[in-house]
Amino acid sequence: MTNRSDDDIRSHVLDKISSVPSVRPGAVEVHVNSGVVTLSGRVSSYQELFDIEGRVGKVLGVLGLYTYIQSDGCMVRHQRRTNGERRCAVRDRRYLNDVVTG
Repeated sequence: MTNRSDDDIRSHVLDKISSVPSVRPGAVEVHVNSGVVTLSGRVSSYQELFDIEGRVGKVLGVLGLYTYIQSDGCMVRHQRRTNGERRCAVRDRRYLNDVVTG
């Protein structure tokens, strides 16, 4: 767990987005609230979208990722769990399984 501020997370997310060579500067807006990142804007291809999501999801402190980005003329809406959320979900399922079968 990290105690990074939303401003710090936003700064790192913007750095990651700018590292995708084909994405125009300012094409994607970034909002962060309590570690949950929301991306909005327009990209030229789904590949750009996947590149952005992959890079942003690895930023330390990102607890969740919502994407509202237009690509190829279509609005793409994604919700992505972070690795920490996946670990918690697996742990919770194992606990529930132990309680039910135990």
